[in-house]
Amino acid sequence: MQKLNTILRCNDTEETVPPKNRKIHQNRSIQARHRRNHQRNTVLKKYRYYYSIKRKWYPRFPMLMIRQILRLYRINYKHVRNDGEELLISLKDRQSRDTAHHQLPWNIFNRHNYFHYRKVFRH
Repeated sequence: MQKLNTILRCNDTEETVPPKNRKIHQNRSIQARHRRNHQRNTVLKKYRYYYSIKRKWYPRFPMLMIRQILRLYRINYKHVRNDGEELLISLKDRQSRDTAHHQLPWNIFNRHNYFHYRKVFRH
């Protein structure tokens, strides 16, 4: 009986261990991947503001609310950042830049609209 119990224990442990036949296909080292990503990111950042528009903005506007307003106007933006007293909105292509230039009013991000959109986007 004792032999049977030891045989059953051995069989149980053999069945629960998964096979280790996986191969990892990773040719680059961590440092090489870091260097490659850094090079690619600098190239992408260079073209980030190729198509952009500027608007005056009220500094209390949070970036989340600005992005929600841009989505509300269906503007295909790439990146948004504050540039001193102006808001720099980078767009994906010339067509989206032209439509955003015509759709967004000059005073869309002023103090009055801040309080208006704060009521609209309050959850």
